[in-house]
Amino acid sequence: MTIRPSRAVLTGCCVLLMSSGATGLPSAWSESKVKPSPCAVLTEADFKKATGTGFSPYGRLIPEEFGRDSMVCHYSGAGGVDVEVILGPGYPKENFEKVIKKEERVTGIGDVASLREQRGQVALEALVGQYSMRLGLQSDGVQAKPLKEIAVELAKAAAAKLP
Repeated sequence: MTIRPSRAVLTGCCVLLMSSGATGLPSAWSESKVKPSPCAVLTEADFKKATGTGFSPYGRLIPEEFGRDSMVCHYSGAGGVDVEVILGPGYPKENFEKVIKKEERVTGIGDVASLREQRGQVALEALVGQYSMRLGLQSDGVQAKPLKEIAVELAKAAAAKLP
C-alpha cells in the first residue's frame, strides 16, 4: 500500500488531535444515520474556481472510511493539485485550539480553522458546526496560485455545503 504525502500530513494531524484528548463528540453526529459525504462537498466548479482547472476523481468519487467515525474522499486536479477531504465528528473548540496554538489561523471557515504548510503540502483543519473537516493538499509545483490560497478557497466552498 502506498501512502500519498498528503495522507501522511493529514494523518499526522488526525493522530495529534485524537491523542490530545479531543473528546466529547456531539451526540447529533453519533446518532445520525446520514452523515455528509466528503465527496459531495467539493464540485468541479469549486475546484475550477480555486485552481483554474477541473478535477479528475480517482475512479469514482466514493467516500472511504477513515478512522472510527470519519470518511475521506480523494480528488486529483488537472492543475497539478491533489486534494483529500476528511469529514468527521466535531469536538470541543477548546481542545482544537490547544492543539493548533502554533499553527497559522485562518478566518472565514467554520468556527475555527488552522493551516499548516510543509514541503509542498498543506493541511487545513476546521471545526464547522458539529463537524470536523480536514483538507490535505499536495502539488507538483505548477499550480496557478499558491497552495495555501487554493486550500482556503476549497475549504470555504466545502464548509458552505455542510448542514
